[in-house]
Amino acid sequence: RIPVTPAQRSYFEGFTALDWASTVLVVALNATAAVFLFLLRRQCVRLFGAGLILGILLTVWHVLTKGYLAAMPAGGGFGQLIGIAIQLGVFLYSRRLAHRGVLT
Repeated sequence: RIPVTPAQRSYFEGFTALDWASTVLVVALNATAAVFLFLLRRQCVRLFGAGLILGILLTVWHVLTKGYLAAMPAGGGFGQLIGIAIQLGVFLYSRRLAHRGVLT
């Protein structure tokens, strides 16, 4: 069992079906985009973009309504920014490949 703080427990207990479904959707978008990138398919650009935008919007939503900041561990904000930067980098890379004609 993973130990959690009371704030983290409250945060996760407050998740609705929509929260879980949107989280699964972001994961599915990014995983599908990664497969399409390996297959050199142009669709990866839109999927990476959609995953990035939806992920950021969900983070903002959880900060404003779910107590996300209180539940975040020390250093979690830095890790979140690194993750967003990586996602943005992959999106921009795939977009550049599409503009160069590498993706079909």
